[in-house]
Amino acid sequence: MKVKIEITKSEILEYINGDYSIPESECQELIQNDAKTILERGGFQKITMDDITVIIHE
Repeated sequence: MKVKIEITKSEILEYINGDYSIPESECQELIQNDAKTILERGGFQKITMDDITVIIHE
């Protein structure tokens, strides 16, 4: 399974519920970790971080 998440910077701020700036790489890692956890809980035990791509748009 491959997962591709496309998200804007404003959606990231809404997702993390914050008004402070964090590095884009940390945002990608946070979203990847959350997606991995959700998928594992849904039964996809063999999903890896390499299977999840996060693309951040302006």
